[in-house]
Amino acid sequence: MITIVARFDAQGRLGRTRRRRLRAVEKAVADTVACAADDVRAAAQARLSVPALDGRPSAPGEAPHRLSGRLRNSVRMVMHSRTGDPAAEIGTDLAYGLYLELGTRRIAPRPWLSPAFATVAPGVARRMADAVRRALSPGRRT
Repeated sequence: MITIVARFDAQGRLGRTRRRRLRAVEKAVADTVACAADDVRAAAQARLSVPALDGRPSAPGEAPHRLSGRLRNSVRMVMHSRTGDPAAEIGTDLAYGLYLELGTRRIAPRPWLSPAFATVAPGVARRMADAVRRALSPGRRT
């Protein structure tokens, strides 16, 4: 599982306008976390969509080839809020998903989730900053 969490630290007494803006920022951040997590899920599923040719396994270091599609179809994204911070978990409940990702004593790793996260991660900070900027813009109606 990969978890994406955004933490807030708003202290002190806030006036009505600032509370509204803080709620707008919290919503914008939660929406961005959800979008980023969904992008990771989609990228992981895409990595797991390469069909196996003649039933041959993938090479070590490559994403696993699709044999049945069971792993690809099991990749889920779940949103939740721990201590009020928006969070999303992306992964699978299938044990062999972890074995393929990290490898075992007998099988070399065939990562599929961490590379998916690595492709999405660089744009998340920019998207988060843009979302917060839009939420705080003076012309925005709440």
